[in-house]
Amino acid sequence: MMGNGLTLRLETVTPLHIGNGDILSPYSDYIFDDETGMVYIIDPHKVEKALYEMENNEEVIDEFVQRISAKKYTSDVYTLKHFFKEYGLDYKQLARSVVQTNADVKNEEIQECIKSSARPFIPGSSIKGAVRTSLLFIHRQEDGFSLDDVPKNIKQSNGEDLFGEFEKDLLKHLHISDSTMLKPDEIMIVKTLRFDFKKKTGTIPVTKEAIPENTQLTFRLQCKAKRNYHSLDKRFSYLYSEEGENGERKILNMVNSFYKQLIEKEWNLLKELKIPELSLVTDLYEKLLKSAQQFEKEQNGAVMRLGSGKTFYDNTIAGLFSPQDLKKIRNKTNLGSYLPFPRTRSVIQNGQVYESVLGWVYIMI
Repeated sequence: MMGNGLTLRLETVTPLHIGNGDILSPYSDYIFDDETGMVYIIDPHKVEKALYEMENNEEVIDEFVQRISAKKYTSDVYTLKHFFKEYGLDYKQLARSVVQTNADVKNEEIQECIKSSARPFIPGSSIKGAVRTSLLFIHRQEDGFSLDDVPKNIKQSNGEDLFGEFEKDLLKHLHISDSTMLKPDEIMIVKTLRFDFKKKTGTIPVTKEAIPENTQLTFRLQCKAKRNYHSLDKRFSYLYSEEGENGERKILNMVNSFYKQLIEKEWNLLKELKIPELSLVTDLYEKLLKSAQQFEKEQNGAVMRLGSGKTFYDNTIAGLFSPQDLKKIRNKTNLGSYLPFPRTRSVIQNGQVYESVLGWVYIMI
């Protein structure tokens, strides 16, 4: 039967941030209402229209531009909220979206998430990157990848020798669409930091827009190689469209196997370290492991990690090696000798509590 691919459900287990490279500034882009915990992201077109409609518009516009560009006032005195109040403008009417947050974001820059026409989504390229790493890991595991096979820079081991280079890359036969889009206000704002296992403290916080947990989207996954036109090694037969849904299902099983191993490794490390501040994160990994085990049993989905907050293990095949072998690899590739490795983790902070991590999702048939 000719395969038409699968439409898959993606459900966020923890907040998910995939950045677009832009920053929201408290001096020009948003207002935080600390009474309601709402962030009003300002629409520049609405502001421009409101300022032009004022009698003394030239004076007000000059003042607005001067305050933003020249930082005429210090951050403690000047905010957008003060400016709008001074000139009798209702900032709530000038917002393009309103976002709830538990984080204190009064005067901090906020990293924006990727959007299309102000609507958040998950790019197919991000999903495909996670799938590629998963397939590479499983194939290397099956092939008995050893220390001698590790390149000079393990970070650059992206499987070109296995999948092929550039136009010959076998994964060009795997199509993964962008996800469906959310409404502009279907996001949250979280405060993240790098928690140091050794010092048992967090670094300087970074505030991000994120797709909230328990958000559901869909995307398409389709294997498109044709047996009549493409000759693939039998290891990659799952890429043939003639496999029906079997190819796509096998890919999900391989993805789940990869992340199940990583989750178990992380959970065991957290239990061993016994850091009280990370008890909720430890509980999260226990939940993720049980979900991965259930997907493995039912053969109907996968646990996956996307976007910001991933570790060295999420992006490489380092999880293939024992601690002893990984130590040798690190010496060989100048990655240091400190333990545990990696030494820090990106965690989500809510007040004084480290309640979660970024990027975990369920993929379901």
